[in-house]
Amino acid sequence: HKAIFLEPGVSGAKYALSKLGKVENVLRSPLVTVEQSTAEKIDAAMKHAGLIN
Repeated sequence: HKAIFLEPGVSGAKYALSKLGKVENVLRSPLVTVEQSTAEKIDAAMKHAGLIN
């Protein structure tokens, strides 16, 4: 989904995978965690897809 790629790098994908319990949302420099607004959009997309409640 487009929400995963709102920010550069793999941060969005890693956040989504952490919501599924597949990985820890721990990033090494220079990567940073996604912004709260992006996290909310990813959460909404995952809920819409039926991946999370």
